[in-house]
Amino acid sequence: MRRLFGTPGRIEVFKRKPKGPDTIVYVGIEEVPSRYCENFNKRIVTELQALKSVKNIAVVTPPYEFDSLEPHEFLSATGTIEYKAKQVAILCSMINRGELSDGDVILLGDGWFPGIEGVAYASQMKGINLHFDAIFHAGSWTPSDSVAVMSKQANGAWVRCFERTLFQLIRNVYVGTNHHKRELCHEHWRVHKFGIDRRVHVTGLPFHVHDHVAATHLPAHDRQPLIVFTGRDHPEK
Repeated sequence: MRRLFGTPGRIEVFKRKPKGPDTIVYVGIEEVPSRYCENFNKRIVTELQALKSVKNIAVVTPPYEFDSLEPHEFLSATGTIEYKAKQVAILCSMINRGELSDGDVILLGDGWFPGIEGVAYASQMKGINLHFDAIFHAGSWTPSDSVAVMSKQANGAWVRCFERTLFQLIRNVYVGTNHHKRELCHEHWRVHKFGIDRRVHVTGLPFHVHDHVAATHLPAHDRQPLIVFTGRDHPEK
């Protein structure tokens, strides 16, 4: 802070504009060919690279061995955990090599990330204060999501406890719509206890129609009178 003297006997204190983090590490979602993941990652990285206040942008998206998906699945349940475990290993290696420091940001492409608490443990044990931000797509607060169904099962009590851990760890929660924010803030158990309602930011998601129009446009004579349902075979769609 700096102090400026105004009228006699009065001290005015102005806070300087906070300096951006030295490094933002984007931990992307696995790039499954039949899903929007690759485009999502590219758009997020493009937005991050435009930030002038950040010195370094690191991207953690290791190769993903494609799992076949059931028609209702967005991602493979086992595949996503295996992928996230690889990302946790990379982040811990970065910490061990001294590539991350106080104030650096870990930005999760999917905030529902089992294992990310291990990165918090490793960084704190090394005396490094990292900030965790995350984009959330769904959770137990989303009535039609499979995780919500799981949380109501006899052996699903861990789901809510795990989400509470995430909310205590993650500093900023980014969601795509006001509807999602309302679901998260008002339907999740004791969510206000952790101040989540003040840390949920409606930012939209990086989907741009012009990325797809050129690739999918067909001349009029090649078009067919068909209605195509593009959603997965799932109640939420």
